[in-house]
Parts: sequence; structure tokens; C-alpha cells
Amino acid sequence: MKSQTSQEQRKELDASAGETLKEEGATEARAWLAEQADGVVFNLGKDKTKPTIEKLYQMGAKTVTVSGFADGGRQTATVLVIELPDDLAARKKLFAWDNETQKKLAEEGDDDYEPAKDVGQKYLEVNFDNT
Repeated sequence: MKSQTSQEQRKELDASAGETLKEEGATEARAWLAEQADGVVFNLGKDKTKPTIEKLYQMGAKTVTVSGFADGGRQTATVLVIELPDDLAARKKLFAWDNETQKKLAEEGDDDYEPAKDVGQKYLEVNFDNT
């Protein structure tokens, strides 16, 4: 099996994130929290959702979008799509956060952990549903 080039990986990752951003209800995270007072990101819980979103912005995320709603409404998001900055140091922090988060989720669930790599993609898609 031929491995993908960085350009092919980038295109595939951004296409996947683009589809997630088009899902019904996908909303910028701060706006979502403003309209969904009890909004939570699955596997983060109420206490960690807002601080995590703010932390991502502080690390340099251009935008953070919630999507992949697990309930009939828009209260429980399972996916965060982070629009990555151009700044390499900020990108490195966001990838480190994602890899630490995904490793923790994999240990708690049944998924294998595969570290995310920066191949120049525009988006970083973080799935919190580890079932």
C-alpha cells in the first residue's frame, strides 16, 4: 500500500473537517455556549467544556466550531473543529494538546491512539466520542 504524501494527507484532512463544518447545527463554540447554557462537549463534561474552548483560543486557534451532536438537540457536541493559525509555535501547541487529549480518550475507550501530525492542513478535527 502506497503511503500518502503530505499534500494528499492535508487535502483529505481538510475535506473531512469541511464536511464536519457543514453538518447541521455546526456552530462557533463561544456562540454555541452563549445559546446553549447547558452545552457540553462529550467526554469533557460541563465543568471542562468552556475552559477547554477558551484554552484553545488562547493557544492560537483562529476559530473553534462544535459539531457532531449526540442528542436530538444541540446540547452535546462530540467534535471540535479547530481552524489552525499560521504561527508554527501556536500550531505546535494545538497539536500537542490534541495528541494528549486523544491519547487520554483512547486509554478510557476502545480506540487505538494515532497521533495527529501537522502536514500544513487548515483544520484540526478532534473527536471526543471514543466509543
